[in-house]
Amino acid sequence: MFNPSPIAAQFWRLVGYEEEFPRTLHTAVALALPASIIFVPVLSSPVIDSWLRRRDIKCSLSAANRPLRGCLIANRGHGLIFVDGTMPADEMRITVAHETVHFLHHYLNPR
Repeated sequence: MFNPSPIAAQFWRLVGYEEEFPRTLHTAVALALPASIIFVPVLSSPVIDSWLRRRDIKCSLSAANRPLRGCLIANRGHGLIFVDGTMPADEMRITVAHETVHFLHHYLNPR
């Protein structure tokens, strides 16, 4: 029998239902969390910095320029989950899940 982690169980309680497999999490994240999922072609730190600048969001990654599959930026109670939109669907699902767990475990739960 599948026994979800406490973080996963908490997340699905916030959502109000469990999504069927394969889970995309797009709707679940929108319903349960103060976070947005942003799909960007060919994701990298300069691409994220540019996206933030265009929206007048004062934040810089200060990270080396390298390809990224996903990235989480969280501040003032809200998260932005960036995902490379050129990956295959199964890799996007894993990346969204991975960054969502970072948001829950490292940002939202400690608060």
